[in-house]
Amino acid sequence: MSLKRCVGCTRCCRHVTLEIDAPEDEEDFENIRWYLLHQNVSVFKSDDEWYVEFHTPCRMLSEDGGCRVYEQRPKICSDYDPSECELNGQYWDVRFTCPEELSKYLGKQ
Repeated sequence: MSLKRCVGCTRCCRHVTLEIDAPEDEEDFENIRWYLLHQNVSVFKSDDEWYVEFHTPCRMLSEDGGCRVYEQRPKICSDYDPSECELNGQYWDVRFTCPEELSKYLGKQ
């Protein structure tokens, strides 16, 4: 696969993604359902790791897509590997944007 280089698309500046514990029981899946009841939240699984993603832009993102604090940006931003960018292909195995998608997934298990 040919990797696209970072050209300032700002996709990585428009969400916060946090790893969560892999669900093991009904209570864990109920917690994921709770995440999905909120606006602008999705949950995805990549390999065997689970993540919650909050779709919210960085406050330091300017209208023209530039970073207002680029020289002093957080380390997580400067360490970001462009090969992880979603422009390089689908980055998840399964993704949920609403409780109904999670229920459908659980029905197939």
